[in-house]
Amino acid sequence: MQAIKIELRKKMHDPIAKTGVWMKQMLQGHLNYFAVSGNHPSLWWFFNKVKRLWLASLKRRSQTARLTWERFIRLVARFFPPIRTLHPLPCHRFDAKTRGRRSYAGAAGGVIPVRCNPHHQGIGEPPDDGPHSKQPARRNAW
Repeated sequence: MQAIKIELRKKMHDPIAKTGVWMKQMLQGHLNYFAVSGNHPSLWWFFNKVKRLWLASLKRRSQTARLTWERFIRLVARFFPPIRTLHPLPCHRFDAKTRGRRSYAGAAGGVIPVRCNPHHQGIGEPPDDGPHSKQPARRNAW
């Protein structure tokens, strides 16, 4: 946040459109890296912090010219990318159907079991019939 604040201070007297383009690139890069499933609250917090920093920077540009809230909201709508998940959980990425079959990974048709939650069957796994369907665990023969 401190680096963004310093950069906004340097760009304070640049045209708003130029600063907005920089802001959009910076936020899109942040989304490209951090927009994974379950990270939406952190992204929302980060975007709101950046909005506050940009608003403070725009308000400091002049003593007489006032920036209305409505105009700032239009600027945010124009330059801020929407917050959305770009990288879904692995069970949704790798659970693709190809020609009616399940997708498998590995050169020899190896199976990669992926579970998002306990109720989701991984790729290539037989259905879970409950606790009695599994073999008993082996004990160490010491």
